[in-house]
Amino acid sequence: MTPAEIRALISSNLADNSSITAVKHRAVENELINYAEATNSQLDTLSTAFLASLPKNKGWVGNFNPGTSTTLTFGGNVTNATLANVAESIISVTVLNAMPSMNYVVKGYVESMGGLSEDNTVGTVVFKKISTSQFQISTGEFDNENQNLKIHLEVTSLD
Repeated sequence: MTPAEIRALISSNLADNSSITAVKHRAVENELINYAEATNSQLDTLSTAFLASLPKNKGWVGNFNPGTSTTLTFGGNVTNATLANVAESIISVTVLNAMPSMNYVVKGYVESMGGLSEDNTVGTVVFKKISTSQFQISTGEFDNENQNLKIHLEVTSLD
């Protein structure tokens, strides 16, 4: 029943100054319970879908200077970050929460931790999936500036 139909049932079954039978009273109560259960089921479905769309891992990799960094810092859901190839600025990243499958996306956002005019000469963060809990990221620089970058990461399942 819709809310309007339930209101009509209440008006007819629970009218003022009437002799309300237990059957009519139960009919109203049962419809209210049915409506509440259906609404709760819809909310559960929506909340499950909403939670699935949120990143399963959020973290960061810092102390990054493309082409020259050797010691990285990391935090959040990033449990390890090491340079797999210094010259090509390839970073291997391990995250705390394994993804349900290899169908996921890694989004990277670069933050300047030094001078913005030196740190703004980098390209897009590119990723390659290795496993459900490990991937590699890389970005290149357009000129030979000394940079201090922090890459914020969001890893979201596409299932």
